Amino acid sequence: SAFAKRELSDLRVHLVSIFRDDPVEKIAGLVEALRPGLVAMSAMSPTWLASDPYLRAIRRALPSTPIVLGGYQGIVAPD
Repeated sequence: SAFAKRELSDLRVHLVSIFRDDPVEKIAGLVEALRPGLVAMSAMSPTWLASDPYLRAIRRALPSTPIVLGGYQGIVAPD
């Protein structure tokens, strides 16, 4: 995000932390309320399966918003 912040003066970055026991719909609602133009998540192999329900709920809440997955898992399994 450092590059994007430097190059895009009107960029807003919000961190929505997800903890193991956070309700999926609560997190999706927090993200939806931000009305993002893009959702980005970093995932590694140990967190990939746990992040899947959150990504699916965000997709349902924001069907036309691009979702980008980065980190090790995004490289290993890009689909």
